Order: sequence, then C-alpha cells, then structure tokens
Amino acid sequence: MEFKLLGPLEIVDDAGGPVPVNRLKHRQLLAALLLRANTVVSFGQLINDIWGEKSPRSAKGNIKTYVSQLRQLLDRIETGGDGYQIRVEPRELDSAVFDAALRRGLRAAEEGGADEAGPLLEAALDLWRGNALQDTPLDGDLALAHTHLDEQRLACFEELMKVRLAQGRHTEVLHQLNSVIGAHHPLREQLWILRMTALSREGRCAEALNAYQDIRSRLVDELGVDPSPALRKLHGRILARSPELCPVPGEYPSPRGRRSGTPQQLPIDVPALHGREEQVGLISAHLTTRGASAPPIVSVEGCPGVGKSALAVHVAHRIAGTFPDGRLYVDLHGVSAVAEPLTPHAVLTRFLRAFDVDEAPADAEEAASLLRTALSGKRVLIVLDDAASVEQVLPLLPSEPACAVLVTARQNLTSLRPSLRVRLSVLAPEPAVSMLTRTVGEDPLPPGSPTARRLARLVGHLPAALQAVADRLLPHPAGYADHLLSRLSDVRCRLDVLRTGGLSVADRIGASLTALRHGGQAAAAEAFCRLGGAHGAAFTLQEAAELLGGSVENADRTLELLLNANLVDYAGPGRYEMHELIRLYAREQYARRSSTAEGAARGERSPAGRLLAPEHTLHAAAGLLSTHRVS
Repeated sequence: MEFKLLGPLEIVDDAGGPVPVNRLKHRQLLAALLLRANTVVSFGQLINDIWGEKSPRSAKGNIKTYVSQLRQLLDRIETGGDGYQIRVEPRELDSAVFDAALRRGLRAAEEGGADEAGPLLEAALDLWRGNALQDTPLDGDLALAHTHLDEQRLACFEELMKVRLAQGRHTEVLHQLNSVIGAHHPLREQLWILRMTALSREGRCAEALNAYQDIRSRLVDELGVDPSPALRKLHGRILARSPELCPVPGEYPSPRGRRSGTPQQLPIDVPALHGREEQVGLISAHLTTRGASAPPIVSVEGCPGVGKSALAVHVAHRIAGTFPDGRLYVDLHGVSAVAEPLTPHAVLTRFLRAFDVDEAPADAEEAASLLRTALSGKRVLIVLDDAASVEQVLPLLPSEPACAVLVTARQNLTSLRPSLRVRLSVLAPEPAVSMLTRTVGEDPLPPGSPTARRLARLVGHLPAALQAVADRLLPHPAGYADHLLSRLSDVRCRLDVLRTGGLSVADRIGASLTALRHGGQAAAAEAFCRLGGAHGAAFTLQEAAELLGGSVENADRTLELLLNANLVDYAGPGRYEMHELIRLYAREQYARRSSTAEGAARGERSPAGRLLAPEHTLHAAAGLLSTHRVS
C-alpha cells in the first residue's frame, strides 16, 4: 500500500486504487498514527492530537470506534499497550521516502556532487502534491506537524536552488525563485539571498541591489525588523563586486556537458483545481492536438485573483509528457505589484540559454529568429504567465507546429488571435465551497455548512479570496469561522480581512489600475474609481456617463477599456457590472476621492500644507460603504 501525507491525506491499495477515508476524525486518527508509524501511540496522546484541550468525555470510546471502522478499510492498525500503532514500511510512506531522498541529496551536495544531488532533490520534491496534510488539521503536540513538513519541503527547494546555482543554471533558478517568493514566501530571507546571488552571477548587479532594497523595505514595513546579518553581508559583497558573485566565462560547467538540453522550468503544480475540470480538459486537448500548420496557442484571461496562473501551471504539468524536448516558463510580470514587466529581449535571452545559447543577439528581432531556429524540429511547451500586452508576447512565439504556447493575461488578448481563447470566471458556488472546506478541513467548516456557503458568497467565489479566507481559518479553532463571517459581512473592512501573506486581493486589483496608468490609459483608471459611486454592482451606460461626467459615447469607449482589462463585465445591452470585491475596491477609491475633494472645497490643510478631509466627511464616506453590506 501507499500512504501519502505530502498533500491531502491519501491511501492507495495494493491494486493501485484509492482507499476512501472521508470522515475528518478518521483522517486525523490516521495522520496521528502515520506521523509516528510503527510506534505505539497512547489513547491520551491520540485524544490530544484530535481534540486538544476540548476533548469530549467519550473521547476514548470514540477512538475505539474510529479504529474499528478504519480496520474495515485497511488491516494495518494494531493494538499495543494503552493505544494503537500502524505498521508501515518506509517505502510505503511518502514522507519517509521524501526524508530519505532529502538526506541523500544533502549528503551528495556536501560532498560536492552537484550533478548527483540535483536528481535526488528533484525526486524528493516530486513527491509533493500540495501542502502537507492540507485537508487534515491536527491539535496538541501535532498541531505544527503540517508546518514542520512544509518547512522540510522548502529547505529541500532551497538546497536544490543552491545546487543549480553551482551548476550555473542562474536563469532557471530565477524563474523558480520569482514564482515561490511572489506567491508564497515574500519575506523568507534565504530565498532572497538565493535570488540576489543568481542575479549577480548573471551580471545583473543593479537588479540584485534593487532586490536587497525591496526585501529590506518589506521587512521593515511589515515586521519592523532589519535584514539578517547574512543578507546584509551578501549586499556588501555585491557592492564590492566579490569575484565569486561575478559572471566569469567558463566558470561553470557547460549545460551541454551536463546533457541538460531539456529545460523543465515549470513551477510547482497545484494539486487540485476545484471547478476547473472542464477548462483543464479543453485546454489540454487543444494544446496536444497535432497536424496543424502552426503551433496551437491558448490564451487564458480573466479578472485579478481568478486563478489563471494556477490553471496554466496545472495544465502544463498534466500534458508535460507530450513535450519531450522541454517546458519553458516565464512570469512576464505584466500586471505585477512587485516587478516591472519583462522585455521580450530579456525573455528571449532566458529561453535561448535554456537551449545552450550562452549569448543572445543584442537585437530583439534577431534573438527571436534564433529562438525559432532553436525550437525547429522540437516539441516544446511554452508557458507565458501574466502577459502585459500582445506586443510583449509576439516575439516569443515559435513557428514550429509541434510546439505549443499557453498564455495568461488579465487583459483580453484578442489581437493575438490565439487558436483557443478561454475567459476564466469565478467559481460556481459548489466548487467554491468545496475548495474552502477541503483546504481547511471539516471541523472548522463541515461540508454543506451554511457558514462555508456564506463565506464563499461574501468573497464572490473568487479563488484568491477563498484562499485568503482559508489562510485566516487554518490557524484558529472551529468557532473562529463565525467571527470571520461577522467581519467579512462588514464591507468597510472586507478587503482588509482578506489581506494575508503574499499579495492580497486589493493588491491585485490595485496592480491592474497601475498597469492601466503605465499603459497610457490613466483616464480609464480614474474612470474605474469614479464608477465606485454607482449604487449597485450593476449599472447602465447612461449611469456610467453621469458618473464620469461626459457623453454616452465617451463612457462607452472608456468602459470598453475596462472590459478589456477585465475590471468590468458586460451584463447585457447597455448594462455592465463589477465583481463584488472589485466593486468594493472601486468604492473605497471613490470614497477616498470624495473625502479629499470635500476637504479641498473647504480649504482645510494640514500643518505640512496638505489638504485634509473634515472628520464628518470621513464618517460619510464610511457610511457610503456601510449601506452596501452583503450578508
């Protein structure tokens, strides 16, 4: 059998079929035993693991019942002393297999065998299907078991990045680091140390120094601490141009010498995409279809936080075997709160290095031609995540029909003329609730609970917001869900409540407005804020014209820009609407501008000369928001 803890708890029988363990208490009991496999765990310890300090009087009897029921599914649980143990061979438990591979990889790295260590560390990371025991919360002494396992995974990833740096694979390291830092660990200093090292060794010292200022500002602003001595020391070495941080021709072994001409740049996969099965199947089938005279190109578009990147990465992993010559990935930072959009030439340089072209031509058009030549006769999947524009994407497209391209973007890429265009919308209610309950477990949110449904509805079934709700719930006991529901019901603080680690929903929406302004559409960004004055989620073209203070024709042109940026949705002839959270963000901007305007009209200024809104105007702005609560 196989027992899997590195992701949702799963058991696979001897025939390769799943053993269903549906009840939360059964999963918790199994997890408590598996985390101490082949060791007798006492009743007292098991009670503490499952209920903590809030155990019922019948807890011991309940455990006996759970064990009896579990024995009907598997015959591995034995009675021993004052408790139970589960018999498992090390090769049957994925956490044990991971630990062994990690130890072998670390030993190989210490002995200087980078080429030997890399495959071992990669094999260890391949065992992961998501966060450890992500559907099985534990209490007592095992409350931090999930965190401990996830920390081991991150340590393995960091060691693999060190190995790849030693092999000279700086571009590949940066691809991986940018993804992990931006999405999951924006304040982890070791990842920033690796990123700064990779940038410096690529000859991008200015960017490495900017990265230091970036993490320093984050640490000071969010945690109130200065960078660690190791980070400060690396900064000083980069300033001093230490030889070990400078690119030296021939310093690292050639990729050809390592026989690594098959780039595998995809970020870590998402284990499950609730409610996206249809899109996954559609995109996968289209990208793997052969026989056309041009490569298939799929664009995935949608509003901020709708899950475009997760879908693209999941599909790419699913069909990776169809592209034996490599999988290229790049985050184009088209609408990013942490980085500027990449230039086509910068991306071409990275892709060419992946195919052993050490120096790309300085001319972007010549570099694009060289990439097309490198891809000729190959079957390579190219994932271009978060595109800023069609102009950014076009030079990166192959001409080889056996290749395929998957592009994600917040704005519509109609002029790219993709062979398949998928507009991603929010999840349907049932998949949204399922995503929430499976992430946090059944105790905080039992399946079908009214609280889960209301939480999902309050955040508009938006995947990024659902994940933020789950992040809020996971560290807290069951009763916290009702408290969180009460806070989210107040529209004045809903977006603030959805701020967790990494980019918040509000940050994502704000980045879209920034992209409009930088793209020469500042008037559209200002119009979005003014539309926050609409009385409801839906409004007519005439109402938009009145809010924007212009003609219907001008309002129509402006709304077209916002539709293209997926900040506004078409709701029928002459009617438009906004997603609930996007509308709240627009309302906040509208209220802030209204307060500023009234303060300016009254001529009130701060001691520094800045205009101030009167106190009653701020209360009026809050009142404007509070009249639009969603229960």
